[in-house]
Amino acid sequence: MDNHQSFFFTILILLIWIKIIGGNSIKIQPFSFPSDSAIGKRVSVTCTPLTGEKIEFKWLRNGIEMNNDRPRIQIGSLPLLSSLIIDPLQSDDSGNYTCFVTSRGLTGSYTTSLDVLVPASWIITPSDTDASSGDSLMMNCKGTGKPEPVIIWSKLHGENSGSVLSSGSSHFNIFSNGSLYIENIAKEDEGMYKCNVSNGIGKSLFKTVVIKVIGM
Repeated sequence: MDNHQSFFFTILILLIWIKIIGGNSIKIQPFSFPSDSAIGKRVSVTCTPLTGEKIEFKWLRNGIEMNNDRPRIQIGSLPLLSSLIIDPLQSDDSGNYTCFVTSRGLTGSYTTSLDVLVPASWIITPSDTDASSGDSLMMNCKGTGKPEPVIIWSKLHGENSGSVLSSGSSHFNIFSNGSLYIENIAKEDEGMYKCNVSNGIGKSLFKTVVIKVIGM
């Protein structure tokens, strides 16, 4: 066998090997959960193998097999597809979900992730405060949720208007944890302040408080 024949023979063996190895896997049409999968909603995904017959389906969450023994979980399988429904979503439903299939000795799987979104809720609610002129004041405001909420402080100038506060403006500082720090507070700092907590899921939270400055 000359070099050319040896080369083509090697390529042929390689192609046959790839076909054998690849032929032992059932490909599944990609699927994913909705990007806005928020707590309380209903979500579903459908697993559809692209080949095979007499298919058996299994659903796994984080590697553990799922079934219909939980009221919120529904699994329905037909000869060529299987659907997973979660209703309603809870925060602990986040994880990796796998559809595993078998057909006549062949297997296949596809995994997708579910990241349950959670509206903002209070951890620390600010309250009305008195401060002496010249003192420093810390106002705590903190929320939780998924994604992490953004905290915005503003000073109100009436019922329907206000100015957003930011670090470095005058003697105000906003810390990364949402706390408002006022250094060397003065009489002109007295008034109504609003803390807004929002992560884009559900309704925003807000609390209006009054800061009273005692002395000149």
